[in-house]
Amino acid sequence: MASWSKKDYYQGSESESEEEIAIEKLKERENILKEDDFFPDLGQEELNYNDLTEDELLEVIERDSPELMGILESVKNLVITSKNAKKAQDIVGIKYCQLLAMHISYYILLKAKGKVAANHPVVTSIKNIEKIIISRGKQREDDIDIEENIQENNDDGIEEIHNEGGKKREIDEKIKKNKGIVKKRKKIERNVRVKNKMKYMKKLKIRRSTLGIKDPRNQDHYEGETTGIRKNLIKSVKLT
Repeated sequence: MASWSKKDYYQGSESESEEEIAIEKLKERENILKEDDFFPDLGQEELNYNDLTEDELLEVIERDSPELMGILESVKNLVITSKNAKKAQDIVGIKYCQLLAMHISYYILLKAKGKVAANHPVVTSIKNIEKIIISRGKQREDDIDIEENIQENNDDGIEEIHNEGGKKREIDEKIKKNKGIVKKRKKIERNVRVKNKMKYMKKLKIRRSTLGIKDPRNQDHYEGETTGIRKNLIKSVKLT
């Protein structure tokens, strides 16, 4: 009978040892496998698109690339929008058209390389840019309608003025309400600046006459005799 000691005692479990062996085998298989082994050939035959009818082509497109038809429609709208933007000289609209064309070109490049682009972010970007262009187009149409209405109203107003034959137009109710009750005043009372100037000139004349101050601007002018002119007084010397 064999004698067991502490050194001979197995401290692990059978399940742990089996798990370690399985992990080592998986690592060996992983090193052996190639990339093609993860994507096996499903045996799909390549379609000959020349033999398909138009309806069958549309079914293939909707199945493989459901977003393609919408982007083709975006290309048609882009051509029309860019022409209108150039005619109207809308610089911002032209910039948006260029941005949309750049995104569509990138999508076409992805499809040319055979990549799946249905869930690619570029598709979402194309839709967002299209929404911005459409909203700007609607806003521009509304602005044009408003400008036309304003022009028509102005033309009607000009015709009414010419038809009045030089007569003054009466004030409307809005102007009457704003005017309110105003006391009639003299013309000088309406202009505060002129009123204060005239008040100053009046006070200045009173002060000069009281104190005998002469106007410095009129010092060189002849102001007459201070005591008046005596007709009988002769101050000239008679030469003999």
